[in-house]
Amino acid sequence: MEFSVHSGDLNIRLCVIYRLPPSKSNGFRNTVFFEEWESYLDQNTILVPAHNVLFTGDFNFHLDNLSDPDALRFHQSLKDRNLTQHVKDVTHDRGNILDLIITNKDSQILNGVPNVRRPNISDAQGNLAYDHFSVHATLTCQKPKSMRKDISLRKCKEIDMTAFKKDIVDCFSCTGIDSSVEQQVEHYRGNLSNIFDKHAPVTIKSVVLRPNTEWYSDDLNNAKRDKRKAERKWRDSKLEVHHQIFKEKCRTFGKLLYIDKETYYSSKIENCGNDHKQLFKLTKHLMGKQQQTPLPSSSSDLELSNSFADFFVNKVVTIRDGLRDQNEDVETRRALLYSEVEELFKDHEGRNHLVLDKQIFVNATDKDDQEIESLKKAITELTFDHPCWGEKMPNACVPLELEIAEMVAAGKQILSLVELEELNSISKVSVLDLEQLHDFLHFQHSLGKIIYFDTLQLRDYVIINPLLMVEVMRSFVTDIGFWPKKRRMQVIFSRMSESGIIHREDLYKIWEQKDFRPILPYKEFIFNILIHLDILAEQRRYDTGTGSRKPVENFFVPCMVTERNTTSFMEKECTPEKAICLAFVFKGTVIPPALPNRLISACLSMWTLKQYEGKKLLFSGFIVVSFDKAHDVVVCVEGNKILLYIVHKSSAGLIVPDVATGVKECLVTTMERISDFYQSTIHEKHIQQLPFQIEYSCSALKCFISEEEGCAIQ
Repeated sequence: MEFSVHSGDLNIRLCVIYRLPPSKSNGFRNTVFFEEWESYLDQNTILVPAHNVLFTGDFNFHLDNLSDPDALRFHQSLKDRNLTQHVKDVTHDRGNILDLIITNKDSQILNGVPNVRRPNISDAQGNLAYDHFSVHATLTCQKPKSMRKDISLRKCKEIDMTAFKKDIVDCFSCTGIDSSVEQQVEHYRGNLSNIFDKHAPVTIKSVVLRPNTEWYSDDLNNAKRDKRKAERKWRDSKLEVHHQIFKEKCRTFGKLLYIDKETYYSSKIENCGNDHKQLFKLTKHLMGKQQQTPLPSSSSDLELSNSFADFFVNKVVTIRDGLRDQNEDVETRRALLYSEVEELFKDHEGRNHLVLDKQIFVNATDKDDQEIESLKKAITELTFDHPCWGEKMPNACVPLELEIAEMVAAGKQILSLVELEELNSISKVSVLDLEQLHDFLHFQHSLGKIIYFDTLQLRDYVIINPLLMVEVMRSFVTDIGFWPKKRRMQVIFSRMSESGIIHREDLYKIWEQKDFRPILPYKEFIFNILIHLDILAEQRRYDTGTGSRKPVENFFVPCMVTERNTTSFMEKECTPEKAICLAFVFKGTVIPPALPNRLISACLSMWTLKQYEGKKLLFSGFIVVSFDKAHDVVVCVEGNKILLYIVHKSSAGLIVPDVATGVKECLVTTMERISDFYQSTIHEKHIQQLPFQIEYSCSALKCFISEEEGCAIQ
């Protein structure tokens, strides 16, 4: 929190800071704090004259403990910027200096040394806050002058009533009877005014304008008076009994203050009733916001009204001219768009998946545009080309499919298998038997209408709206620009981006956000789907004594890792003297990131992630896992190749052949399984050939030959 304090010619920036102590529950780290703190110091000491900045607050560092590395780093951050910390006494009831006042060493804004004492402040229940002491400091600035107002008054209580009556009698005793009524009234008014001014003349008094605290009651004033009286008595006697009496008076005053404020503001809000205008007006008043006119400045009302009229007229003219230009230039834009798309994808491996031969340019502003019919025809033709087109579908499945479609339209996204069986059993048209129901689920899954995996952990639920998985992925697989704004969420995403690791409970916290709450009732099921699809990878750990699997709470998210390999492992360990290599070479120029990410996830689920130079060797498109104490496995992406290295800690000649063969067969099988998964989504009946071929490196790990070429050489 920042404040600007102005007093005469002195301008001070007051920065109030609270550092929450790190813990496992909040996930905060001191390293992150120091990065933000030092950046914040640099910003404030550069943009504002250093001698005019004052930092204060609860930093939760034991600054008097010089053996604490965090305290030493904090002191060093101040020293590097010519800052000094002024509090010298402990500020907590358990000892240590936690609350600080920091200024520039050359600053003169602080007058004397701050003193520390118990604040004797009570909470809403009237209990005294004892853990932190209050720190008092005096600034070398004058107190702002209070706003004053001149008022007129008469001292009527000091009038001598005898003389006052005598002057009135004397005044009217000499009044002429023959004068008119108007003259009599004027004589009466003038004489009385003169007499009143004589005995109680008007005096001018300057008074201080103070805020009107409407909630301040007489009972509260009396309680405050009693509290001050008890405090004076305790400070004079220094007796503990008087101290206890003073604390009791503090509790009484605190409770009464809270009740009076609560009662006052509650009544003000209740009086607004359903009048939202009055409620917003009251809210602005309580927050100290002054009403400002939203209208632009002008010399007269006529000029203001004319400027509004000109604005709207010009706006209509601009829109009309723009539409005219678009209609005239539509053919040019159409040709330009087609040529740009062709140029963009002419050498791309995804060119076969794009429909560019039918050039359809729909005018969305014209519901009768003939191009819409061309679009419908093109979609129909693509439907006929689908691998499943022409396959017979039993009519008995149609009622259940319609029931599911209605539930999706009503907002339902997941059904349990039991609910689906009940939905099938109550059909009035046809009921599928258990085998037919499973065939129906697999068929609908192949069409992409539902998501169903017939595995032990996933077969109990069916996702009837596949768009739910889009929301699941969007919740945590996202770019830094779309991270949640809350500090706690930022910490989770930052840690996941740096290390590729997310805790199960952290993912559940992400799903507690408003946009993702529909996921929460099925969080365990969704979590298992992410593991099944290798989006999350668990490192399996087993108890060496019992052989049972240990519970896993931390999971890897390879697709969220953005950091590149900065270690020297490849230069020092993965050398021709210690390693052998093969490559999965793809036909395209670029490998889709999802493919190597799934391979990395599979490696993580089979072997232990290696640490080197104090870092876990998991980076974007790169991973090193330990097969055993002597062998490491490296997977990395380079261009259109996925390179597989097997590294021995001493020499490549000592690599066990069975280990090399087993690792190769395991990863080749994994690559085939992953490739089959992606090929199943392509508009082709069947593909016999894999999208990659295996090549083996030379002894220098620089060139590669195919398996056929290698056999021919032998």
